[in-house]
Formats: sequence, C-alpha cells, structure tokens
Amino acid sequence: MEHIEALRARYEEELMAIEGVVGVGTTIDEEGAPWLRILTSQPVDAVRERLPDEVREHAVVVYVGEIEAQ
Repeated sequence: MEHIEALRARYEEELMAIEGVVGVGTTIDEEGAPWLRILTSQPVDAVRERLPDEVREHAVVVYVGEIEAQ
C-alpha cells in the first residue's frame, strides 16, 4: 500500500489539474491489487477520455461524486 500512496502523492497535482477531477485517492480491490481512485464532479463518460487508464502500471478506477467536509 505504501507504493500506491507514494504514486498518488507524486501524480495527484497532475491529475487534479484535469477538468472535472475533484479528488485523488487509493483503494485495494477484492483481490488485493492497489488502484488509484479518481473522483470526478462530472459523469464518468464526460471525463473518461481526459483520464489515464493507468498510472505507472497501476490501474485507475473513476468514481463520480462530490467531496464534502464532515
């Protein structure tokens, strides 16, 4: 998990500069593989072509949603 967190930290600014991206995080899938999680404020179909499918050989999963302070 440390490697994917380091990758997120390295590419977060670049990914956040993409129109529609509102957050970048990490997740682990059911099989234990690490993924970068990209949160968007627009429907995935509207931003998908602007987003990478992977970053440094790690898959990217895209979620639509807003980040709210708690």
